[in-house]
Amino acid sequence: MDRLVNQLLTEIDGFEELRGVYVIATSSRPDTIDPALLRPGRLDNLLFLDWPTEKERYDIMWKLTRNIKTDPDVNLCAIAAKEMPHGTSGADIKGLLNTCSENAATRVIQAYEEALKRDPTLPTPTEVPSITAEDVRLARKSGFSRMRDADRKQLDVVYENFNRARSKSVKDKKHAVVDEKDMKQTYAR
Repeated sequence: MDRLVNQLLTEIDGFEELRGVYVIATSSRPDTIDPALLRPGRLDNLLFLDWPTEKERYDIMWKLTRNIKTDPDVNLCAIAAKEMPHGTSGADIKGLLNTCSENAATRVIQAYEEALKRDPTLPTPTEVPSITAEDVRLARKSGFSRMRDADRKQLDVVYENFNRARSKSVKDKKHAVVDEKDMKQTYAR
């Protein structure tokens, strides 16, 4: 990992002046980013993407299901918007959809295998199965995955910490970062 960070720092701080070059990095664990990368002139800005709202969850599911066959009585968009709790990510929504699709495929395969026992000359089904209300019910049985509130509070502290460090001068920066003990106390509240 150190070699990767060193190489990235070399590229960012290189001897050649770079114009129009932007380094964009993503992390689901901003608390583990090497502090050397966060110095001014390197990765200076943090864009925090909050959890999708009810409408955004609806839109995510709508985009994911545009080309998915569902029975007329199945409204996956409404389930994503109204029934999936705050803290549900786009990945969680995709996971629900994948489970529904797997349930539909399993249902069709099992029905085909049963029919094949009665008629061995039956052709292999080629049509993509439609997601039924039963497929959704089975997928929802395991509950919705989402980030725990305690984990969310910890990320809020990291984000606040990062922004506080960005707003201070380099000299004051070391005093702006909440130490681990303070973070644990804030996290425990």
